[in-house]
Amino acid sequence: MSLIGEGNKAYLDGNFQEAIRVMMEVIRIEPRAESAWNLLVTCYRTMDDKLKALQLSIMSAHLKHDSEEWYNLATESK
Repeated sequence: MSLIGEGNKAYLDGNFQEAIRVMMEVIRIEPRAESAWNLLVTCYRTMDDKLKALQLSIMSAHLKHDSEEWYNLATESK
């Protein structure tokens, strides 16, 4: 099983800490792995850690070059 698949499975099983650990490993190996960033954001949102989710969303936004996403993040940051 790929690491991303392993992280997704951990998330679906409700093991958010394991999903975070695996996705951090994916990002260590491949910092531009957009799906890993997205799952990290989802994990922290699910755990209701809004600040960490916002910080990771900003990091993820650098990969997407999406002006609407940047606008949404700026609004959320206020």
